[in-house]
Parts: sequence; structure tokens; C-alpha cells
Amino acid sequence: MKRRQFIQASASSLLLPVILSTARGDGLTAAAAPRLTSRFFFDHRFETARRHASDRAASLRIDAVAVQGDVTSFWVGGMDALAGRQTLELHGMTTESFRFCLEVLLRERSTVTAQVSRLDSNLLHWHMHSSPLDIGESFHG
Repeated sequence: MKRRQFIQASASSLLLPVILSTARGDGLTAAAAPRLTSRFFFDHRFETARRHASDRAASLRIDAVAVQGDVTSFWVGGMDALAGRQTLELHGMTTESFRFCLEVLLRERSTVTAQVSRLDSNLLHWHMHSSPLDIGESFHG
């Protein structure tokens, strides 16, 4: 099979459940629809982060969340449970420590992809996408 045919077949197989549910007229059920939580974290101690946070969050149509360099309160405040249950689309303009700790915590419960760029000596602009681990992938120790 040629590469192009393989990619087309793969993409088609992903669309099959949507096509079938649409043909039945019921659309995707709430249980079948992927749940997604999105946030834009910004470190409010820095003018650059405060200035750009509302614009970026508005353009992404997500909530902006002010932080002070420590991820702990957000993690134990509910994000830990979300990471194991649903897909997270997280953006930020924070210090390296916030981004690094968040990524480490997410990796305990999900697969994570991240893109990071440095804005200045203090701030990073980043994007993380996480998906819950399958039960077989979870680390038990």
C-alpha cells in the first residue's frame, strides 16, 4: 500500500464513528464526545504576562488564570483529577518552574506534548496538550 493510501485509510477510519452516528441522526452522545478542558495560565507578577493574557485567552476563547509561580494550588484544586479523566489543552505565559512542574505532574496521569518558547529572561510562552493514559499505560508503584 502506498503512503498516501495508508494515510487516507487511517484518516477515514477515524471519521467512521462520526459518519455512522450522523447517519443515524443522533450525533455523538455526550459519553462518546471527547471532553476538553482549556486554560491560559499567566504569571500576574509580570507586566508582559498580564498585558498579553487577556488578549491571548480571548483569541483562544478560553479562561485566563492568574498564577504566582506555584502550580500546587491548581493541581490539588482539581486539575489532578481532570488530567486522568479528560483531554487538557493548556497554554501559558509563566516562569519555567510553573511550566516544568505542571508538565511533570501531567505526565503522571497522561501523555503530554509541549511546545515552549522563551519570551524574555523570566517568561516562557508554552502550549501543552495532554490525553489521559490508558489503564495499561499507568504507572503503579
